[in-house]
Amino acid sequence: MLRYAEVFGNDKDGYRIQSGKYSTQKEAEAVAIKLLESKRTNYCSIIGSKN
Repeated sequence: MLRYAEVFGNDKDGYRIQSGKYSTQKEAEAVAIKLLESKRTNYCSIIGSKN
Protein backbone atom coordinates (compact mmCIF):
# COMPACT_ATOMS: atom_id res chain seq x y z
CA MET A 1 0.00 0.00 0.00
CA LEU A 2 1.27 3.44 -0.91
CA ARG A 3 0.98 5.59 2.22
CA TYR A 4 2.64 8.76 1.00
CA ALA A 5 3.13 10.59 -2.28
CA GLU A 6 4.67 13.98 -3.01
CA VAL A 7 4.93 15.64 -6.42
CA PHE A 8 8.06 17.67 -7.12
CA GLY A 9 9.81 19.09 -10.16
CA ASN A 10 9.31 21.85 -12.71
CA ASP A 11 8.07 22.45 -16.25
CA LYS A 12 11.61 22.42 -17.68
CA ASP A 13 12.85 19.11 -16.25
CA GLY A 14 9.51 17.37 -15.66
CA TYR A 15 7.76 16.15 -12.55
CA ARG A 16 8.23 13.13 -10.31
CA ILE A 17 6.22 11.50 -7.56
CA GLN A 18 8.09 10.58 -4.40
CA SER A 19 6.34 7.69 -2.66
CA GLY A 20 7.88 8.06 0.76
CA LYS A 21 10.89 8.42 2.97
CA TYR A 22 12.49 5.21 4.19
CA SER A 23 15.03 4.54 6.93
CA THR A 24 17.27 2.24 4.88
CA GLN A 25 18.04 1.54 1.24
CA LYS A 26 16.88 -2.04 1.79
CA GLU A 27 13.47 -0.82 2.96
CA ALA A 28 13.16 1.51 -0.05
CA GLU A 29 14.14 -1.31 -2.41
CA ALA A 30 11.50 -3.63 -0.89
CA VAL A 31 8.77 -1.03 -1.48
CA ALA A 32 10.00 -0.43 -5.04
CA ILE A 33 9.95 -4.16 -5.80
CA LYS A 34 6.40 -4.50 -4.44
CA LEU A 35 5.21 -1.57 -6.60
CA LEU A 36 6.85 -3.05 -9.71
CA GLU A 37 5.64 -6.62 -9.10
CA SER A 38 2.07 -5.51 -8.43
CA LYS A 39 2.22 -3.50 -11.70
CA ARG A 40 1.21 -0.32 -9.83
CA THR A 41 4.12 1.40 -11.58
CA ASN A 42 6.55 0.53 -14.35
CA TYR A 43 9.46 2.66 -13.08
CA CYS A 44 11.08 3.22 -9.68
CA SER A 45 14.12 5.30 -8.81
CA ILE A 46 15.75 5.28 -5.38
CA ILE A 47 17.49 8.54 -4.51
CA GLY A 48 19.20 9.03 -1.21
CA SER A 49 22.09 10.27 0.83
CA LYS A 50 24.00 9.01 3.84
CA ASN A 51 24.10 12.58 5.13
